[in-house]
Amino acid sequence: MAHILVVDDHEDTREIFRLVFESRGHRVSEAADGQEGLDLTFEDPPDLVILDLRLPVLNGWGYMERLRQDPRGRDIPVLMATADGADAVRERAMESSCDDVLVKPVPLRQLVERAERCLEKGHV
Repeated sequence: MAHILVVDDHEDTREIFRLVFESRGHRVSEAADGQEGLDLTFEDPPDLVILDLRLPVLNGWGYMERLRQDPRGRDIPVLMATADGADAVRERAMESSCDDVLVKPVPLRQLVERAERCLEKGHV
């Protein structure tokens, strides 16, 4: 199955997402801030990143900028899951090459469906 990296500063969110995807046979890695997430991305490239926007050390925008500037990260699908559902945030996320955006709290069925769609784009 796929390797999914969850980058979120809330431990509970990471745990829920990990349990959901592990129960479907996926391997899940976790990062509590954007820099840790970026480091993990390049150490052990995931098939999908689920990214929060408001992160310590390096926020979601900084993560996306650095990810897409590096040839190793240009094609990794990213699903942004953020509490900020403003249209401007969604638009900026898509402009920064996110593959999809979900607004927290995320219904788990929707999370799984959107993640699977992103994984299909990445051909996993």
